[in-house]
Amino acid sequence: MPIPTPAKTISPSELPGDKILKGDPAGDNKEDAMERGTQIHLLLEHLPMAEPANRRDLGLQLLQNNDTVLVEEVMALIDKPELAWLWDATALTEVDITADIPGLGRVHGAIDRLLIGSDTITAIDYKSNRLVPTKPEDTPIGLARQLAAYDNALQQIYPDHTIKTAILWTHTGTLTVLSRQHLHEALNALATS
Repeated sequence: MPIPTPAKTISPSELPGDKILKGDPAGDNKEDAMERGTQIHLLLEHLPMAEPANRRDLGLQLLQNNDTVLVEEVMALIDKPELAWLWDATALTEVDITADIPGLGRVHGAIDRLLIGSDTITAIDYKSNRLVPTKPEDTPIGLARQLAAYDNALQQIYPDHTIKTAILWTHTGTLTVLSRQHLHEALNALATS
């Protein structure tokens, strides 16, 4: 009996489509933008759980440099009252997720922050883009597809829950919630192309 060939796995962040808005300065130097995004993710993974008085020192220790500006930016984000619910101690960070998605195949990625309620699951993805959309419909299609993959996977795992997905734009501290219709259209357009 032949050994089955493993399914090719793709990352939701590798799904095709624009990841930034036209004119975003992040497009000028992708390497620096990726490094900055990685550092912000690291800080947001650890600083919300730290005592406020210890966050600055912990942030500098995590980054292993003296980028106080970035640490202060992330601390200000954590301190925004309207985002306090995101930093709930029960929230999970960097949650690995794998699912077979019709029309795409197997996807595997990590959800930045996952909040599990009694009837609602909320998946948050951090994005450090400098230009952010003013309306959810203007979210770059590549990012909408990434969140659509998470939505689809979570719906398979939690079929009796309402799934919500959102992008936290770290530069502005705004949260963009993407509708299920928007996500479905983004993923469906990819599956039929």
